[in-house]
Amino acid sequence: MTDNIDAILIDDDDIVRATWELSARTHHKSIRLFAKPADFFAMASELSKDVPIYIDYDLGEAITGVDIGKQLYQQGFHRLYICTGYSPEVVGNHAWLKGVQGKSPPWH
Repeated sequence: MTDNIDAILIDDDDIVRATWELSARTHHKSIRLFAKPADFFAMASELSKDVPIYIDYDLGEAITGVDIGKQLYQQGFHRLYICTGYSPEVVGNHAWLKGVQGKSPPWH
């Protein structure tokens, strides 16, 4: 199991992932990046349930990041955040999410 990861980002935007990767390097953080939820789910069993996971709200698929968050919560991941440019009111309040934040990495 991979326990030394500081954060996971699931975002379909190449620029956002590249920005987070560069920021992680600059701040000496370890990050795992996934373009698609399916890529994350393929690796989920190898990842710590304690790592914070940041999920893009609009993944360009039929389901939202909120839906993915609910699935992850049901699998035992509980440090879940929506990472979006939308306001928190658009995302809504969901028991399985810790919060809603902008697109900047959490260590900024």
